[in-house]
Order: sequence, then C-alpha cells, then structure tokens
Amino acid sequence: MAQYLYTYKPLDLAVRSIRLLRLVHGSYHEDIQTEIFEAWLDELDCLMPYEALSYVWGSTSEGNMVPINIDGSVKRVTGNLREALRHLRDKHCDRILWVDAICIDQENDLEKGHQVKHMGRIYKQAERVVAWLGTSTKETDEAISEMNELVEQFWPFKYGQEDQGKEKSHVLDHQVGLIQLLCSPWFERVWILQEVANARVADMVCGNKSISGWKLALVTSHLLGYQVPTHCQAVLDILPGNARKHSWWSKKPDLYTLLKKFRHSSATDPRDKIFALLGLASDASQSEFLQADYTRDFTYVASRTTFFLLSWRFIYKRIP
Repeated sequence: MAQYLYTYKPLDLAVRSIRLLRLVHGSYHEDIQTEIFEAWLDELDCLMPYEALSYVWGSTSEGNMVPINIDGSVKRVTGNLREALRHLRDKHCDRILWVDAICIDQENDLEKGHQVKHMGRIYKQAERVVAWLGTSTKETDEAISEMNELVEQFWPFKYGQEDQGKEKSHVLDHQVGLIQLLCSPWFERVWILQEVANARVADMVCGNKSISGWKLALVTSHLLGYQVPTHCQAVLDILPGNARKHSWWSKKPDLYTLLKKFRHSSATDPRDKIFALLGLASDASQSEFLQADYTRDFTYVASRTTFFLLSWRFIYKRIP
C-alpha cells in the first residue's frame, strides 16, 4: 500500500467538470486499486460511459476509516464504501464509477457546492445507478432470487397489462429477506432520493445478488400484497420504471411536499436534508434564492428555506 495521502487537483468550477473513478479489476481480497481522471458533463461525445454509485457512507469515525489506493497514493474511505467497491469490482475488466466520497474533494466547500448543483445531471447521464444495500445474508439472497423469478412469472404485469384476470397477489416464501432489504440504511439516506429519481436504470445490489429497481418496486407494491413501510414506499415510488410514471412523483412535487415525505431521512451534514432535495423540487430546482452553499451554517440555511416556503405559500397558496 502506498504511503502518501492522496491530494486532489482542483476542478474547473467555471464549467460542468467532474471526476470519474476507474476501479481496477481484481479479486475480492486484493487491495482496492483505483485511478481518478477529470471529465466534462457537457462533452457528451467524449464523456466515457460510467455508473454512479448510490450508497450509505457509514460512520466516518477514525476506527471505521480504511485505506484504498488512488493513483499510487492512499485515500481513506468508510468501511461500507470499501465493501461496496470490493463486491462491485470485476475480476477481469476495469469499471468506471462516479462515487461522491471519492470524486468530490470533501474538504473543499466551494467544490462541494458546485458538484451538488450538478448532482442531478451526474446521475441522469450515468448508464445506470448502482444502489449498494450492504452485505448479504442467506435470507436476502433467497428473497432476491425469488423476487426475480416472480417477475419472470408475471412478466406482462410489468407493463401494467392485465393478465386475463389472474390473481397477482403472492406470498413471498422469504419474507424475512425482503424485510432485511427494506430495513437497509440505504432507504433512509437523503441523498439517495436525488440519485434514484434521476436514474435511467437502477440496480439494487446486496452482496453478490442484485435486482433491478423496477422489479423490486413491482414485486413489493403489486405482486406480494405486502404493506411496505411508508418511507420505503416513497423511495420505491421514485425508482426508474413504470411505477414511477403513475406515482405521486409524476405530479412534480414541490419542496414542502418532499420535505414532508422524507422528513425522516438521515444525513451526516444536517444541511444536506435540504440541499439534497433542491434539485428535485418543482419550485426550488431553478431558484436563485436557494442554493447548496456549504460556506453557510445550518441556521442560515434553515432560515432561508423557511422564508422560501412561507413566501411560496403566500404568493401561490400551495401549502394547505
């Protein structure tokens, strides 16, 4: 393992520049080897295809930080991120990823604000969003396998077609595994909302098993008759697929609605409970008044958000 700490080269904040991560191929137990290079979102002809990772950071305490290798230097990341990279790494081919904790200089507040502003576009232009739900158990492996089989069995239903009156309800044999999946901290993280809402395709990965986001939403909402916890259902409603087109999300929710629906979401930085929703809100996404500005403290951000909401209600009477 290299001995020098990785130092970021500044991004050009005057344009839509980002960093991408090359995850060098290797086996699970080998040290993580990566490379970072700059890319530009506006240069579509030159932009290398990439996948965007959606995950929970996990504890950033000293005891939970572990090393990976970037361009011959050491970068410390959370244990959950390293575990995700180990599972996602291909044995034979390199993989190009966008990972917020690595591709953004977290010590640079100006850069963080710049990247948050373009976060929606980063996830929208990704070939797919990979949602890391954590390491697997026997129960989650069995549940994912069974749900994938269920979708194949009821294939016409994914298009919203009636299957000639056939009953769609099915009792999942591995309910415990499904509950474990839905109890993943991933469903509570506020940043995943923007990540999956902008995704063209989403794969839900737990250990070595995966299921497409639209399949998970379809199975839990329509095939099982299972009462999904309210917060989890709101997340499932915005996963890419047919369900998203017919959910509350299609009505283009405003900031107040999003804050209310996802008020139990968690964030390491309390400001992110607001910043993560700005790009999704119909009334705030283009607002010059509300911006992701990490040079301001939480009190300032909360006060400005409150003023925005009250002003919007007064002018448009959109909040009952």
